[in-house]
Amino acid sequence: MAERRIVFLPGTLCDGELFAPQIHRVAAAGWVAEVWDYDGFRDLDAWAEDALSRAPDSFALVGLSLGGIAAMALLRHAPERICRLMLLDTNPNGETAEGAARRERDFARAEEIGLERFMMEEMIPRQLHPDAAANPELREVVARMALNAGMEKWRAQLDLVSTRADSRRTLSALRIPVLVGCGDSDRVCPPELHREMAELIPNATLELFPRCGHLSTLEAGDAAADALMKLLNAPAGAGRGNAP
Repeated sequence: MAERRIVFLPGTLCDGELFAPQIHRVAAAGWVAEVWDYDGFRDLDAWAEDALSRAPDSFALVGLSLGGIAAMALLRHAPERICRLMLLDTNPNGETAEGAARRERDFARAEEIGLERFMMEEMIPRQLHPDAAANPELREVVARMALNAGMEKWRAQLDLVSTRADSRRTLSALRIPVLVGCGDSDRVCPPELHREMAELIPNATLELFPRCGHLSTLEAGDAAADALMKLLNAPAGAGRGNAP
């Protein structure tokens, strides 16, 4: 039996801890999980080419936020190598001046007051549903990932995301099982974006996680793991149906 491989792509200022509940579940089911970093790359196409040069011939792919954008870059380069896809709390559109300016303001603010304070006072309340933001253990996980990344890595990630392309045409050409999901209270990448993505993709299922913000794999860990296992176990033609 061929080895079953799955790649996880984390969001900005995140690492593999973002996917801890899902990695535990897929490993128990016999999947070999990898978490890819962005290795200081500042151009998505260059990163995708490098990552694919070291990637398995066939693999399932999970990306959240920046990770979803990076997953779509991989799809533009080698769609035939990805057998299942889970896009979470992300955005298929190209870069905008408004989005770039907002990210630069965040970075400048973190430089001004320090990354830890910025995460606790501004980023975590923005990212998480109020229920999750009130959980000290979850706040600690999110802050720890950010501090482990640090400002230099964040700077590279901001430059990386600024090179994103509009991926809607790429998504509309997919013929693999796809799960599009997000928190129903995600204010960073709102549900409407995900409804549009699910409509674009011929073989997609949409999952909105209740009382959940931007970091759905942590805030709704078990539900996200359930959705991922359903995706991994789906037959190749599962979903709304392949486009002719």
